Amino acid sequence: MLQSIVTLEAIKRYNGQKEINFPSRTVVTAEARSWAERNGLTIKIGGKPIGPTPEYYRESRDNRIVISVIGEDRVGIIARVSGVLAEHNVNILDITQTALEGLFTMIMLVDAGKASISFEKLKEALIKAGEEIGVRVDAQHEKVFRFMHRI
Repeated sequence: MLQSIVTLEAIKRYNGQKEINFPSRTVVTAEARSWAERNGLTIKIGGKPIGPTPEYYRESRDNRIVISVIGEDRVGIIARVSGVLAEHNVNILDITQTALEGLFTMIMLVDAGKASISFEKLKEALIKAGEEIGVRVDAQHEKVFRFMHRI
């Protein structure tokens, strides 16, 4: 069972230290890992060093987009949205989805750095695809999303 989650804000409290050891069953977010690496802080969980930050967190975040999908659950939602992304050379970095009592929600983090169309055109294509299958799709740059949803 998960014991705790170490976020970017939590890891910043250890600024200036060289090493920190968290208990087993602790999860350290990729943002926290990346910050620790940049600041010379070694993170251990249960006495063992954690692996490196995933590559997509080290790259520029300027081209990352958060896509949200909400609507009634039906066959083909993920296929339709991911199809639009593939059609325009947008890479899915992370995806989570759930269906609860007939309702469907999905959040995707994508990299549009090599996209064949602009952000605005991609957003229009996603919204149109959502309308065709009866779900609401929204897309915004990750930096805007994080700013709007900070605690």
